[in-house]
Amino acid sequence: MSPAPARERPLRSAYPARLRPEGDGGKAGSDASREALRLFLVDDHRLFLEGLVRLLQEHPGLEVVGTATDGRSALDQIPACQPDVVLLDISMPGLSGLEALRFIRKASPKTKVLILSMHDNEAFVQRALEAGAVGYLLKEAGAEELIVAITEGAQGNAYLSPPLSHRLIAQYLGPRRRRRGSGGKPALTGREREVLQLLAEGQSTRAIANLLHLSPQTIQTHRKRIMHKLNLHHLSDLIRYAIRHKVIKA
Repeated sequence: MSPAPARERPLRSAYPARLRPEGDGGKAGSDASREALRLFLVDDHRLFLEGLVRLLQEHPGLEVVGTATDGRSALDQIPACQPDVVLLDISMPGLSGLEALRFIRKASPKTKVLILSMHDNEAFVQRALEAGAVGYLLKEAGAEELIVAITEGAQGNAYLSPPLSHRLIAQYLGPRRRRRGSGGKPALTGREREVLQLLAEGQSTRAIANLLHLSPQTIQTHRKRIMHKLNLHHLSDLIRYAIRHKVIKA
């Protein structure tokens, strides 16, 4: 009988250089640690995972508190690590990312989950958002987009890779989705319609704030009002609404 596999240990990063404790008995380090976003990374490709750890450790506002190469190992570690954001792959042996996502949301409700996957399948995107992911990022994304997605997701803001947003729009322009919705439409202000259009086009909160010369907090307020007025819960729902009512075009 072969011996049982050793339990995977999380890879914990050191403080980035600008967040390293200095002098005063660790107090400064404690304050800095609270400011840094705590990340947990899950991917079954070790080489990619190790590269991702090194990349994120270089950012002073991020701290990698653990890693796992499969969903079950991640579920064992995440409740104790209490990360702010989990970066989760979809295709993994044993327990898929989509299955792990549902368990993570139950075990650690305050933790935000961002899917980081090579799959650009619209069905995967919809299932991930419906299961509680704050966003879906393709692995082809650059480092800058990754940081934006993490910071947006940590604030509870939806993030979707622009190519995926465009493909979702194209999907819902099919013949079966062209007919108008019946009944009266909720009244949105002119500014809310602007924000709705930019959100549906895949723009981040920060990007919308820059385009409209407003603060990110104001954009978040508009976003909450839009979702409340339209009774929407996910970014995919918002995109469908925007297309159905001709707020955006392909």
